[in-house]
Amino acid sequence: MPARARWVIYGKLDTEAPALKEPGQLIFMDKKIEGYWLMNWFKRASILQKLKTLRAVQNRFISGAWSTEVVATVKLADVMRDLPEALKLGDGKVMLVP
Repeated sequence: MPARARWVIYGKLDTEAPALKEPGQLIFMDKKIEGYWLMNWFKRASILQKLKTLRAVQNRFISGAWSTEVVATVKLADVMRDLPEALKLGDGKVMLVP
C-alpha cells in the first residue's frame, strides 16, 4: 500500500484476521484501515443512489467483470439433510432454492 492509502474491509468473508506485518506504516505513512458495512450506506443513500448502484452491480455480473462461485444448490425442502454436506464442498456459495 502506498502512503496515505486506505484499506477498506467489507464484511467478514475471511475467517482469519488481516495480517499487519509492519504496523509502523500506519503511523508513519498515514495509512488507514477501516470497515465498511453496506447497511450503514443503505440507510444514508438516496433512492437514486441505490438504484444507480444496483444497476452498476448487476451490469458487472452480467458482463462477467464480477462473478461468484457457487459450489452447490440445495432445495429448501431438503436443506436439513443436504446443507451440511454442501457446506463442506469448498469456499464458494451454497444457493438455497425453492
